[in-house]
Amino acid sequence: MLETVVPLQSGFLEAAILRTLNGLQAGFVLFLIASGMTIILGILEVLNLTHGELFALGAYVSFSVYGFMVGVFAPPADAGLVTLALFVGYVVLGALVSAAVLLPVGVLLETVFIRPIYDRDEVYQLVVTFALLLVFVDIFQFVWGPSPVRVADVYTSINAIPTTELFGVTYPTYNLFVILLGTAVLLGLFYFFERTRTGRIVRATAIDREMATAIGVSTDRVFTLVFALGAFFAGFAGAIELPRTTATLGMGINPLVLSFVVIVIGGVGSLRGAFVGALVVGLVSRWLVPIYPVSRREAFPGIETEDGKRHLRLTRGLVLTGRQVVLGLVAALVLLALPDLMRVSDSLQLSVFHQGLLFGIAAVGLNLLVRHTGLVSFGHAAFFGTGAYTAAVLASKAGVNSFFVLLLAGVVVATVMAAVIGALSLRHTGLYFSLLTLAFGMLLYSLVKGNEAFFNGTDGLPVRPDPAGRPLLLGQAFPPEVYNLLLYYLTLAILAVLLLVMWRIVHSPFGNALDAIGQNRTRARFIGLPVERYVWLAFVISGLYGGVGGAVYATLQLQIDPDGTLFVLRSGDILFMAILGGYRTLVGPLVGGIVLVFLQDVGQDVTVYFEALTGVVLLALVYGFPRGIVGSLQRDSRFRAGLRDLREDPSVVSTWLARLRKSVADATRRAAENLRIILTGIQ
Repeated sequence: MLETVVPLQSGFLEAAILRTLNGLQAGFVLFLIASGMTIILGILEVLNLTHGELFALGAYVSFSVYGFMVGVFAPPADAGLVTLALFVGYVVLGALVSAAVLLPVGVLLETVFIRPIYDRDEVYQLVVTFALLLVFVDIFQFVWGPSPVRVADVYTSINAIPTTELFGVTYPTYNLFVILLGTAVLLGLFYFFERTRTGRIVRATAIDREMATAIGVSTDRVFTLVFALGAFFAGFAGAIELPRTTATLGMGINPLVLSFVVIVIGGVGSLRGAFVGALVVGLVSRWLVPIYPVSRREAFPGIETEDGKRHLRLTRGLVLTGRQVVLGLVAALVLLALPDLMRVSDSLQLSVFHQGLLFGIAAVGLNLLVRHTGLVSFGHAAFFGTGAYTAAVLASKAGVNSFFVLLLAGVVVATVMAAVIGALSLRHTGLYFSLLTLAFGMLLYSLVKGNEAFFNGTDGLPVRPDPAGRPLLLGQAFPPEVYNLLLYYLTLAILAVLLLVMWRIVHSPFGNALDAIGQNRTRARFIGLPVERYVWLAFVISGLYGGVGGAVYATLQLQIDPDGTLFVLRSGDILFMAILGGYRTLVGPLVGGIVLVFLQDVGQDVTVYFEALTGVVLLALVYGFPRGIVGSLQRDSRFRAGLRDLREDPSVVSTWLARLRKSVADATRRAAENLRIILTGIQ
């Protein structure tokens, strides 16, 4: 394509010029992406995980534009500057069409999906935008297919575009055009925000939202405008970047992560900071990345009487009613009999349920952080993957064959990793904390994936002391079916211990202190709580749980790879398991883990667009069951209230449907009105 690779034998000056030019070009494109994200984050205070897919949508749309234009007017095979001028015209047209498509898409996303959750915890914003990310990926697959697409597929004359001699080196002319275009867009953005009335309104809203509302500014419309502008520039960037790259499913993840890095460097809401940060990231990536990539009594169980009723006491404070005891026994019997129950249908697999339990353990640990401190980690796959890779390295490299040794080692290393990352990340809170955990997670993923010599790169590592063997359980080797069955029952035993320990932590003075910290850090610090130390301990404990899940997962799968254990989407899965099951409950994250893994497995059998199916289910749960599956089954939930209304009056269904139709109609009307105002000016 149009990428310039610096050869190893190049002179230092030539290599320095080429790397600098490549860094500038990459920086300007990254600025176009990060500028939209930083103004959305600065004004709306929403961490838009869909932003990378908006970039990808711009690339895909521009690819269709190229194909259409080539069909209308075929470019000459080799006409020098004429070919360049024609191609630049195609690029500009494709970028404008892509940006024009992204504008109403941004309006629709903000009005229909983002606005209803402005007043909710930021964790819901992450869930919604992540679900939309999944939906977008499968939309791309449905419209453009699963195979990568390139400009060269439709514009065969791209290789005839002339190059330019600059500072004594040969450089693609199109890359210089991207630098000039990025400079023009940069100046245009500064002019818009500094000189125009609409830009001043946006800046005023960012500085003082309440004052802007008091003087008559419609902040809702400003929010829509800001989100639409962010989508606009993301699509624009995707269109101008496509000639240098290939459009593939999931191509939005890398620019999304790099945009986070830019925002951390430049500051939230700062265009100047985004520009500086983008240039820094662009130049550093071209200078430092390798040139050629490598591949008491009450403390004991007993019966006690309260209000004339007998209750079962498991431990201090953990007292169950008769109904809870029955439900618990039923759940335990189902779990124990599950291997036999799974045999009634070929579509039910014990390994899928087992994987759900293991990811659910990691989600239970993350839930301690989210529920009790209010911090949202988007990099917890780092600890799950650390536990898994520790077990794999010891088994495949050192020949360790004991399950318990592998488990212990995985937990220890994952806990140490959590201690280090927590010490570095917990200096910040809120969105910055989420960004840092995401960055550390991606760093670990990149290190493992890029190390072919030790970690075997994308192929991963076997978790076998020898090619045909399995880790020993209780000092014995077992055939595959017996091994999997015993490992499942060991997981149940470990799970019971972990849930009991987590319950004791949550209901201990330490857990109460975490609740106080999560509600108001300033007050917690004022009454003498060691806030930083307590939050760090919570982070380490959550990482320990992730290590347990990852280490057992490795011994179950017997082969692990970075995409399945360390990738950012696995962090998203762990977080959304907690939300799906109900992050304000103890066992909710565990239920969420089972449901999500099962949904993904069944979805792959039902449709190739299973990611979109998962995203739609997540969206339905966020809007329809905001307390999650287990939370919605509690007595005071909206879901239980709805069931009572339905039993008393079945005709209430028509009222619900009418309310739903009205909500959809109102949202559509608002989106159309906001789009009209954006195109004609804020009123």
